[in-house]
Amino acid sequence: MSLPFYRYIGKSPKTVLFSEIQTYKKITFLDESFMSRGRWDEINEQEWLVSLVAGMCMTPLVLVDIKKCLSHCIEGDDDWNYFNDLLTGAYDGEEYTYITCDGWNRNTTAFKYANQKVLLKKGIYEQEGGYQVIIRKNSTKDDLSESNKIFIDSLRVPVTFIEKATREDLGKIFVNVNKLVAQNAMELRNALKTDMAEPIRDLATDLQPYFMATGDGTSKKQGLLKEAECNRRVHDEFILDCILFVHTKFGKIWTKESRNFYYDKEISGLKTSFLFGEGIIKRMLKSGTTIETTKTEDGKDEISASRSFCIRDLRSLFMNFMLRVEIESNDSKIVDNEKFDRWVQDKHTAMLNDPTIQMKQYEADGKTIKKVFTYKSASRRSPDQLVWSRGLYLQALCDTDLTIAVDPKRLFTMTQKFEMWQRQGGVVGKSDAICPETNKKISLSELYESYLWQADHIIPWDKSGKTVVSNGRIISAAVNRAKSNSSPLDLEAA
Repeated sequence: MSLPFYRYIGKSPKTVLFSEIQTYKKITFLDESFMSRGRWDEINEQEWLVSLVAGMCMTPLVLVDIKKCLSHCIEGDDDWNYFNDLLTGAYDGEEYTYITCDGWNRNTTAFKYANQKVLLKKGIYEQEGGYQVIIRKNSTKDDLSESNKIFIDSLRVPVTFIEKATREDLGKIFVNVNKLVAQNAMELRNALKTDMAEPIRDLATDLQPYFMATGDGTSKKQGLLKEAECNRRVHDEFILDCILFVHTKFGKIWTKESRNFYYDKEISGLKTSFLFGEGIIKRMLKSGTTIETTKTEDGKDEISASRSFCIRDLRSLFMNFMLRVEIESNDSKIVDNEKFDRWVQDKHTAMLNDPTIQMKQYEADGKTIKKVFTYKSASRRSPDQLVWSRGLYLQALCDTDLTIAVDPKRLFTMTQKFEMWQRQGGVVGKSDAICPETNKKISLSELYESYLWQADHIIPWDKSGKTVVSNGRIISAAVNRAKSNSSPLDLEAA
């Protein structure tokens, strides 16, 4: 039996002047494959400054010395390219000296302290030898006396510099340093080596301003997500769930285990589904938004977005995504994106406040009620409840002009197919439709799977049959292919 191999990680523990730590954020790269952008709020930042000045800052920052790690790589291999691109500015136009493995919140707080963005709490801070630093009021750096300012800048902070490691090692270092720190499931997934981690992470970063967009285009009220929630990868997991819907539809329950399944292997099989879902997610998030770009203190662009209408929660956004997938997969398109999004949100709000809208689950006998859900109590990640919720929207969509067929003269729209399903006995949350050709049940979850069921012109279109519900029916795809352009009457005559 072969023993596991653990590579040697070269490291150099040092203490660094706090004045120097204040400059690190601008020259340190945050690799989001294993690091979050930061979780600390104002109170966390102030408490860290207190611990620093009080001499209780003993946990080291962990920084990767890019130049030294590069010297241990074989020129041209993946690790060499990674470190070299960061060192030379080839990655994003910035030349970096370090990569952070632990301590991004501390780096950020030190930088904010240098730029008068965080307060040091008032108090008497005793130092070695009995010397006291007296701060009489909560102060920014510029508020401090010159002597206190110089003294605090001269405090030493422990830093461990990584001087020999691969990129894969950096993720392992992060995980090991944070073993006793609560990481959520998505943060841990991003540190794994899989083909989906980077595309989903990059898309989440690109769309973060849209997830945080305020709800009326003018106010500074919180948007769909707070920055701290984005930093904890909430929107990464939402995007992953959208991609899983494209990939499996209602075939799996959305759980930690089912999400992990695609991150536990290097080739996830989600690439095609990602490419399809990516476009829909971008159109959905960018609908009705205005972008504003400002410069931060370190000279980087900061993008913010405001939305002309309010998206209330991720559940309604996920429902919007599901509807868009079905619309775009069924030869239809949305006439007005913003109008459609407003309609989904208004419908979501109305159904949340209507306890009479109910989904009933039955025992095996099909008669005894097991459980009753309102729209409000139904889970957004349970397949049967998602099918039911989607059906409510499809039912309401039939009474709107929000979607059209790509070729409305010949192709049935998604809402027309739903109306046919209802005419053939389908009732949302209660019964399936029946195929008039095979007498097989057509479930709502399978209705838009074209390899199973297709919308058929009773009188063929090329024989002057109209594309209207009264001249349409949902039948077995196999039967429809065999039928070609013959009408039922032609088949009977044959």
